[in-house]
Amino acid sequence: MEIEFNDVGITDEKITFKISDNKIYSFIGNSKSIKHLIASLIYDNSININGSITKSSKIKIGYVKSPLYDNFNEKRVIDNFKRILNNTKYNVDKRIEESLKIVDINKDMLKIKYDDLNYIELKKISLALALLNNPNVLILEDYTEGLNNNDKAELSRLLRMLKNKYNKMIILVSKDTDYCYTISDYIYLLDDKHIVKSGNKLILKDINLLKNLNLKIPDIIKFITEYKKHNSEFNDYNNILDLIKAIYRDIGYKR
Repeated sequence: MEIEFNDVGITDEKITFKISDNKIYSFIGNSKSIKHLIASLIYDNSININGSITKSSKIKIGYVKSPLYDNFNEKRVIDNFKRILNNTKYNVDKRIEESLKIVDINKDMLKIKYDDLNYIELKKISLALALLNNPNVLILEDYTEGLNNNDKAELSRLLRMLKNKYNKMIILVSKDTDYCYTISDYIYLLDDKHIVKSGNKLILKDINLLKNLNLKIPDIIKFITEYKKHNSEFNDYNNILDLIKAIYRDIGYKR
């Protein structure tokens, strides 16, 4: 499973990268960056561009777009599910039930119109629609926007399950540096023309670069940076809970 951009002329700059296997990739940029254009090209490379985009022949992509209403073509929620499953091999009722179960949505939601859903319900239904055809690549655009900490923790459990149990590639298109730091295997930082930097989550420790890109410094990075001023041997941590435990151990040791 592989997706490769080779000298793709998105702007006057050439974009080259390759992503593969069941990993969580984050394309991070502010609202003026090329992140949404990259997502659109990954999903549909029939757009006339310079350069080449190649995808493994068996790749099937699920896409949760932003804004969320772009994920719906029919007024009634159930009709959107049926439209996607039309002329497929799946048992329609069973597949719909399975996709709703994955995102923890009651099937009663199928009976209503999508514009009667609240914000979180709309997100979950959009995700269920993206998973309906059992894709091996899942793209989420700005999905964490408006989610609280519990919602994000629930999303993390789901994405890790999709990655580890079902071998899916996850592509996050986001400006949420806090969330991407906790979950990403590999990160691309973007401006309005090109990929500025790529690497593992530790590239989000480049505070000056994030400021130049108008991106938020992850809270955990800010805290660790300040704490290391008093204890230079303090380790880096991926999530707040592990960080808190480490601080208590450190304080206890010094006492």
